[in-house]
Amino acid sequence: MLGLTRIFNLTTGRLLKAHVFNSQAKGIPELWKSSLKIAVLSVLISKKSGLGASDEVYTTALFHNAGMALLAPVVDRYWSMVKTGYQLESGQITEFEQEKLGLNHAKLGGDLASLWGLSPNIARVIALHHSPEDINKQLTKHNDTSDMLVVLKVAEYMARLPSYITRSPENFEWERVSEACLDYLELTEGMFKRFEHNIKTQMSEIQL
Repeated sequence: MLGLTRIFNLTTGRLLKAHVFNSQAKGIPELWKSSLKIAVLSVLISKKSGLGASDEVYTTALFHNAGMALLAPVVDRYWSMVKTGYQLESGQITEFEQEKLGLNHAKLGGDLASLWGLSPNIARVIALHHSPEDINKQLTKHNDTSDMLVVLKVAEYMARLPSYITRSPENFEWERVSEACLDYLELTEGMFKRFEHNIKTQMSEIQL
């Protein structure tokens, strides 16, 4: 009744928690909670906007910071580095990671998604979700990848992700991509505020 693809995505999400987010290392439990919150927000946004399949946007959101969960236990002072990246006015979080580590959590997460057999669209969204230039370029298209990407970025924004993970008060990345996201959703700023209010109202009724 659910279909093999949906069952596969939901089962993979369970395995992700057990095998990638199972560490009690600093920041990992909080990272899982934020990923779960963004996953639920993604489903609500998907249904409200009519963009993306709910099981795919859910799986994408659960996986999107899996690269962080892999890096945090093995990279010294990783969260301090992430906080510095989020505070860059350029919004180039993964570029900063790449410069410091020779790899970044978005690309790592995309590779993991591919390794686990998730769809190329999911892997691509995860790989580019912290690159403002690539996001803006992708959102000039209208396809499944773009739909999933805009849902993820809006969900991250509504979850106040930089503040939750690193206590960073500003979201410079959102400032770089918000215009493209609102254009894609065909919403003015005022309409988007009402859209956000409706989603958060629904979210408040869900116990995670």
